[in-house]
Amino acid sequence: MYNLQFFLNGILLGVGLGMDAFSVSIANGINQKRKGLKEAVFIATVFAFCQGLMPFIGWAMVKSAVKRFQILSNIVPWIAFLLLVLIGIKTIKDGFKEKENKTLSLSFFTILLQGIATSIDAFSVGFTISNLNMISALITSLLIS
Repeated sequence: MYNLQFFLNGILLGVGLGMDAFSVSIANGINQKRKGLKEAVFIATVFAFCQGLMPFIGWAMVKSAVKRFQILSNIVPWIAFLLLVLIGIKTIKDGFKEKENKTLSLSFFTILLQGIATSIDAFSVGFTISNLNMISALITSLLIS
């Protein structure tokens, strides 16, 4: 079961799912005054933790409630897609508004919210890996992070 394709799938899922976190990190970097390596590593750690935890939570939810919520496994990716489209539309609209040139304060809460927001799509991946056993799902989640 643990062959090259298994590991390659997990790594490619991680690359694809990490693009939104990468974009948010770039936006944070552009908006912030120069910060040190310590803060960059902290932000990356929070994002990676959220990216790795969310698919496992999704997997656990499906495994614990598979009989009651079988229909949700088909619509959750579409709900996540719709939420991300709406967030994207709002972001584009906000980008065209004139605003003061303010710098964003990156508190722990802000970074945590960004980590959760950028890993919503990873949560829906947990539904798609529900056919895996716990160890395989954990390995996949670690590869994604």
